[in-house]
Amino acid sequence: MDEQATGGHGVLICEDILKTQFEYSPDIIIIVDRDLRIVRINRPPHPGLSSETLVGTDAVLQLPGECREEGQRLLRACFEAGLAGSIEHAVPDDGWRHSRIVPLKHGDVTSHAMIICSDVTERKKAEDALRESEKKLRDITSHMGEALYVLDAEGHISFMNPVAEKLLGWSMQEMAGKNAHDLFHNCNPDGSRLPFEDCPIRKVLDNGRQFVSSDEVFVRKDGTVFPVSVIASPITEDGKIAATVTAFRDITDMKRLEQELSKVQKLESVGVLAGGIAHDFNNLLQAILGHISMASMSISSNNQAYGQLRKAEEAIEMARDLSFRLLTFSKGGEPLKQVTSIAEMIRQTVTLSLSGANVAAEFSLPDDLHLVEVDEGQIRQVLSNLTLNAKEAMPDGGTLTIEAENVQLHGREGLPVREGAYLHIVLRDSGRGIEPETLQRIFDPYFSTKKMGAEKGMGLGLSICHSIMKKHGGVITAESVYGRGSAFHLYLPAAFEAEGSRPGPKRTAARKKILFMDDDPRVRYIVIEIIKHFGYDVEIAEKGEEAVELYRKALTADSAFDAVILDLTVPGGMGGDVTMNKLREIDPGARGIISSGYADSPVMKDFMAYGFSGAIAKPYKIDELREALHKLLYD
Repeated sequence: MDEQATGGHGVLICEDILKTQFEYSPDIIIIVDRDLRIVRINRPPHPGLSSETLVGTDAVLQLPGECREEGQRLLRACFEAGLAGSIEHAVPDDGWRHSRIVPLKHGDVTSHAMIICSDVTERKKAEDALRESEKKLRDITSHMGEALYVLDAEGHISFMNPVAEKLLGWSMQEMAGKNAHDLFHNCNPDGSRLPFEDCPIRKVLDNGRQFVSSDEVFVRKDGTVFPVSVIASPITEDGKIAATVTAFRDITDMKRLEQELSKVQKLESVGVLAGGIAHDFNNLLQAILGHISMASMSISSNNQAYGQLRKAEEAIEMARDLSFRLLTFSKGGEPLKQVTSIAEMIRQTVTLSLSGANVAAEFSLPDDLHLVEVDEGQIRQVLSNLTLNAKEAMPDGGTLTIEAENVQLHGREGLPVREGAYLHIVLRDSGRGIEPETLQRIFDPYFSTKKMGAEKGMGLGLSICHSIMKKHGGVITAESVYGRGSAFHLYLPAAFEAEGSRPGPKRTAARKKILFMDDDPRVRYIVIEIIKHFGYDVEIAEKGEEAVELYRKALTADSAFDAVILDLTVPGGMGGDVTMNKLREIDPGARGIISSGYADSPVMKDFMAYGFSGAIAKPYKIDELREALHKLLYD
């Protein structure tokens, strides 16, 4: 290259270097003089241009308008202070370039600048895709009940969902790229230091084996320690461990209750005294549970405290179920029955009892299951005992199948119960099974295949189940093939079945029928349970259109609803005020209650003008709903 080719500035650049840079580089290379003019370029940056026509033009003009000021500043800094710099900018046709500016010195003076423009379009697309993927993952996991975080192959945090942020006190921005062990998993349950090399969650990256534990502790940002149940699983790519995903939950309440109830467990063998203690303890738990239940229904389901109250309620129910073991097997323990649907109770109890286990639950619970008259706490105890037994029978994991069906017993089945309609529940595990000689004795008091003791087994679990089922007029049976799993069958009398009556479900004239409409599934779930608890039949609708259709069908079938409860505001659907107008066109005698979180709404304030007989503002207490319905139905 001669001096003329370099713009007359007398800078000589070695020809072999120029050839390498200009002829073989995948990047665009531009040489710029101190006037910011292009003196040489290996290829044009945009289609339709030529290298020859660009020589002598302003280099800054090759940048998009929004980047020119910054590009000019970087070039000036290069010439005046000898500083290198870089700028990233978009180009036409949805592309991206990263331009590096490097000073070229002649002696101590920067005579020229070299701009190296690299195409980073694919990298930008990958980054955008990664950000979108992370956003979707965060959106999805933000609605999970479990806290979750991901470690990359080096053991650094690459993702954390909002539940984990809340429990630990750190934000994802604070945690990104940090070592989880250094921050929050660095001590043992007894408070002693957990060495990094012994960290079981980190070891998943080394051995590729899932780690499951209910005996770990994490440290919050403020230094407080809390117990957690943990499941850490490896993520593999091309046969190599690329990351781990860890799900955990705060089990502080459960641990606290376990410590308190361990004292009660030791009293199982002392008969009447144990029964008296369990009775008093259960009364206390019941009072606490009642207050928490009312509190949880007095706030919006979106409130932060709502989930905490529900968790506390579940933990207290577990403690109450344990106390029922003592009470039922002592001289007391007669069931306090009420008519109820137990499908949700089955699902909740089994799920809670399997919490933290490597056992999956599969449910088959039809919607038309018979109502039963039971002591809810005692039946929960039966389900919990059987679930825990199934979990112990599958130490390496497996599946627990829970099925329920309506059956008619005729006395030919060989079961020690009266003929009639029953609810049949089956819990079937895929465990090791029960040996034939053991199967004959499993319901005997104080018979156990476990080591005896408070921490192992008292031999009372299945005998208590047998006692509870007998007091409910039902029966429990077991079947097993050793090595192939076991099944426990529960038979509970249907609630509508009275002695001498014809079998088959029917609704008595005194039983009222309610239609409840609300677009929020959490509200629907809570309120229908309350309405059922009042002794009413209930059907649900999500929107006004569905409510009108259900009301029309019931009226045609001569099974009209006695009352409707309608939500005022339904996004994307017909609200309560319009729905009530439609219902009164179908049935001028339709009676309804309007419900809304907007207490100052005109419909709420002057509900009678809109065709309603009552109004109830969200959030409402159990007694408020009971009073509103009673006034509508009986006054």
